Amino acid sequence: QMESSCEGHGSDPEDLTAAEREVEFTEERVDITKEFAAAAAELSLGEMVLAGKFTLQEAMSAIELMDPKMDGGCVKLREHSTVEDVVAEGWLRGMGDDEVLATVDATLACLASWLEGAFIAQTLHTNLLMTDPDVLSAACGCQPEKEDRDTVPGRTLTALAHGLAHLVLLIRHTIGTASVCEDEDFAMQMPLQVTSSLSFDETQEMIRDAEKSLHGVGKANKARATVLAAVIDRLVWLRTILQAMQHMVIPRHNMYDPSQGNTFRPRLKQAAESLTAAVECATRFYDTVELGKMAPVGQDGDYGWLRCFIPDLNRRYLPPAFPRKSEFLTRRHGLKHLEKASRRLYDIASTVPHVVPDLGAIIQYLRSFCERESCALTRSVLQLVLLPNDERILGETQLSDILKETIKNTTGMPLLCNGSPSNRSEVCLELFEEFVQDTVRVYLVVIQALGHNLARQRDKISFSFDDFAHLIMEADRVDIEAQHVTEKYALEHRGDTKGPPGGSHLAAFINVHTLRLVHWHFELGFRLEIFAECEYAMVWWYMREVLSKWMFSWLDNAHKCLYNEYQTDLAKMGKEDKKVAKTKSNRMNKMDERFRKRIATLKHLYIQGEEVMYAGLHKLCVGLQANGRIAVPEFIPGQSERVRFQHRMSPLKPFGHPFHLSYDSYKLGSGLAEMLASGPTKCFSDAAVCFSTARDALAVNREDPRCVALSRICMQNAIVAKILASGARPDARVEFEFADKNFPFAPVLKLT
Repeated sequence: QMESSCEGHGSDPEDLTAAEREVEFTEERVDITKEFAAAAAELSLGEMVLAGKFTLQEAMSAIELMDPKMDGGCVKLREHSTVEDVVAEGWLRGMGDDEVLATVDATLACLASWLEGAFIAQTLHTNLLMTDPDVLSAACGCQPEKEDRDTVPGRTLTALAHGLAHLVLLIRHTIGTASVCEDEDFAMQMPLQVTSSLSFDETQEMIRDAEKSLHGVGKANKARATVLAAVIDRLVWLRTILQAMQHMVIPRHNMYDPSQGNTFRPRLKQAAESLTAAVECATRFYDTVELGKMAPVGQDGDYGWLRCFIPDLNRRYLPPAFPRKSEFLTRRHGLKHLEKASRRLYDIASTVPHVVPDLGAIIQYLRSFCERESCALTRSVLQLVLLPNDERILGETQLSDILKETIKNTTGMPLLCNGSPSNRSEVCLELFEEFVQDTVRVYLVVIQALGHNLARQRDKISFSFDDFAHLIMEADRVDIEAQHVTEKYALEHRGDTKGPPGGSHLAAFINVHTLRLVHWHFELGFRLEIFAECEYAMVWWYMREVLSKWMFSWLDNAHKCLYNEYQTDLAKMGKEDKKVAKTKSNRMNKMDERFRKRIATLKHLYIQGEEVMYAGLHKLCVGLQANGRIAVPEFIPGQSERVRFQHRMSPLKPFGHPFHLSYDSYKLGSGLAEMLASGPTKCFSDAAVCFSTARDALAVNREDPRCVALSRICMQNAIVAKILASGARPDARVEFEFADKNFPFAPVLKLT
């Protein structure tokens, strides 16, 4: 009879019936270990036993049962030392400077592991001294240092414990308030209560005192100065990060007080000053890790080789999920993660004030921020900095005001010009205000969606397409009414429109922004590697035929609207009295500069040559299909490609034509059948011409780094296409290498 070592896994004999007890004691037990191992050896890697009454759930239970990594109850819980025991036993007094540094680094690495989605009880709180800062302070206070060297461990780890307690609460509050993370990003559960009896200011003062104490010890003993300087860097980083977070995020105690919450304004200048010091310290982390104690096994692991870490400390609190044991970041990787996070926070504090005047710049910054190694914390901070507790950007300017200014600067809309007929029409103004309020509501959703991880972003953005389709209809209605009012006024006043002529001003604005969002939707597909190679041809055709062409069309429309406004202003200035001629020249120069700046902003949204590059990629993929190097899996004979195309286009259904296209439109518009009939050589040759043309068009804008990067990609792709057209390497495999993170939709072609 086997005995279970698991708590709660045994059965009480009194609970069994007489028949069951008889079976239990009379049935012979047979050891089948060898037979089981032999049967398991017949299974290939990844295979599982399949039987009629053996479900997948039972298979997973069998895998979990009695596996220490999976089953939290298969190892008996044991008593562990308390913080008081550790201090009384002299653990802190026995720690050398290298072990103090290693303990601090391991603790910060555990903090980074928590930020990466691991459970806090398995990471940060496996350091026994971090579980209760107040008990640690009291215990250290009862154990006065006998020698000067004893001050380092106690003061360092006590300051670290209180500082991290405040930081953990602040991080959890920030991520929870922003609501832009999912379970895969961050574990919100806190089975252990995180508290500190010290106020924020008292904690800051404690950390400063620890820094001064360590500095004094290092000054008195030069041999210890290098290691202690590294410890000081960690404490300075913790203190300055806490300061910066207080400046950037609404305090926890103000969240539920309406009279306090709406008055908070991010203090980004002060935050940038604190983060400058934090980044400076963080840059020295990676190179000073080796000054700390090294792991005896050659790798950090779960830090059980450090005295303060007890990997099994909080096993009773582990969540019921796979895996039960988290992977820890190494000290080097963990500290590198914190350095990157510090830089991203500094980027928020220093850049956001410059992008908030324009809605397009805000959306572009949110997109680029997600592209560059952001984590749940930094994305959450950005959300709370942009919209702290209301719909005012930075807590000051209404998003509706920024939207109106953006529309005026990018379209020259007469309705926003004082004195124009449409500006004096109550119907036009009412329709426009409805459009603004609906657009603000939609963009608040988009701003929050852009704070999620890339996979969630793609899902949430596709849900907003229905709202954007509605906004396009609203914009058309406003433009038509404004045009009608302007034309009616012109008829009554001999052609005078009191400003620039009417047109599709608002439609141009919302269509440009919609196309950029749809482009981002497809770009995320490439970033997440969602598309199969057999789908590349249809996706690049759509990006060329719909996104690029319509983007150019609507931007050209906006360009004409701005030019008409510019000409109207010139005409007004020409009629001015000669008495104001002295100031006319200065005003004209400012007007010219403003016009050039607005046109440059529009040109930045469209990369000349990108459309031709998409054509080259499409033709090359069709050529690869023609010679059999890319094949469409025929799960449904004759219908597989149609099903794939319809699936990729399904999120765009709310828009209708021309943004949403059928598979028949794709086949007809792309000339797919004719291209396949012409053969692969012709396709490759045409692709080479397209790449060369795109390269020449992009090379004109050498001052734009985006154009320079795309030009290089097109140049290499042109060479590959020419080699394929020549037939010099008929057996070579074409690889799509999406190496440039700035252009995930523009791969570099390689032959292998």
